[in-house]
Amino acid sequence: MDLSPHFTYSEFTRSDTAARLGIVNDLPIELVHNAMTTAAMLERIRTFLDAPMMVTSGYRCHDLNKAIGSKDTSDHVKALACDFTVPGTPPFIIARKLAAVMDQLQIGQLIYEHSWIHVGVPMPDKVINRILTVQSWGYSPGVTDGA
Repeated sequence: MDLSPHFTYSEFTRSDTAARLGIVNDLPIELVHNAMTTAAMLERIRTFLDAPMMVTSGYRCHDLNKAIGSKDTSDHVKALACDFTVPGTPPFIIARKLAAVMDQLQIGQLIYEHSWIHVGVPMPDKVINRILTVQSWGYSPGVTDGA
């Protein structure tokens, strides 16, 4: 099943961790609309970047989300977030480009996580949390390359 022209159900729910731990990470029917909304955002990003993207983490059921140590409030469990890379382009470069056009692409949140980029559909409650960089001690606002 395709969620959009370039993103499939299987890549949005695929997880090596789930497979290794025997966790069934099927998308509930009531979240299919959310997944399609997220895929539409990914299509806008793909068009802007004019490059293919590799989904590294889309939907996560609660058991999978817990297994990887993420918070219960993660937008991944609502199928409203996705982590991705762009083969051949450093995530820092992609994050900087996207940070400049978030409103245009209707990206609610962007987090530069060094090895990949996290994007979410919903806007965070606090504006300062809209664009973040993961640091060893937590998060810093904006897209930064320092630790």
